Amino acid sequence: MRIKLISGVCAAAAVAFLAAPALAAPSGSIQAGYDYSTTSFGGDTLKSNGGNVSGNVDMPVFGNWTVQLDGAYMATQGTVAGLTIKPQVTDGQLSGFYSAHMGRIGALVGTGQFKETLSAGGASASENFNATYYGVFGDWYGGDHFTVSARGGAVNANQGLGSSSFYGARLTGYLPHDTALYGTVDYVSFHGSSISQTNAGVSGEWLVSKQTPFAVTGGWTNSKLSEFGSSLTSNVFSIGGKFYFGAGKSLREHQREGAESWGATSPLHTAFLF
Repeated sequence: MRIKLISGVCAAAAVAFLAAPALAAPSGSIQAGYDYSTTSFGGDTLKSNGGNVSGNVDMPVFGNWTVQLDGAYMATQGTVAGLTIKPQVTDGQLSGFYSAHMGRIGALVGTGQFKETLSAGGASASENFNATYYGVFGDWYGGDHFTVSARGGAVNANQGLGSSSFYGARLTGYLPHDTALYGTVDYVSFHGSSISQTNAGVSGEWLVSKQTPFAVTGGWTNSKLSEFGSSLTSNVFSIGGKFYFGAGKSLREHQREGAESWGATSPLHTAFLF
């Protein structure tokens, strides 16, 4: 009797396991791009160019919950008045979010490094800023045609920068032929150093083919850095390509059913964009 009971329980468990819906496959994207920027320093202009590469992958864990990994690297170089400036940003983060019919909500934690090298006349010097950050983000799906996104959190950095806050908002509009337009505002304020930065820009994305989910991206960002009573304004122009994998066929489906494409990204690129 006991053997029959155990056998029956095992058989029922096997049937339940086989009948349970399988977790969705991982999804995400890989992106690379080129940036060109101009920054005015009094009567001089710093012209910089460089590249960036980033990627993310998400994995459904249970129900409507998903975890995601992101990583990014950005490097630029510019020269002004005989001084060469080379900033680099490297970071990675872990996020988790809950998805529903009307949108998603989640949280992230990450760490990164900003390295800046200055050289002139054969001499050079560099300094590193290390930072950890955490925050929350959310998306609201306004029907098929637009998404409203927001994020916010805190950054803790060394080298006297101390703690800071970051906030951002984005409006995404989905157009025919797998095209999307974005309007984005990001803000970072370092509390202990009188440094803040505001980035506002417009960008676009076109999914070239659903069968080969490759998208072309481009945009413009106006960046204002306020530091110790003075300010610097930069204009950043970018172009790139993005490959999607996993969930979805259309551009909207890739972004709503797959990895979080903006809210879970690092705030450090906002703080050191020029």
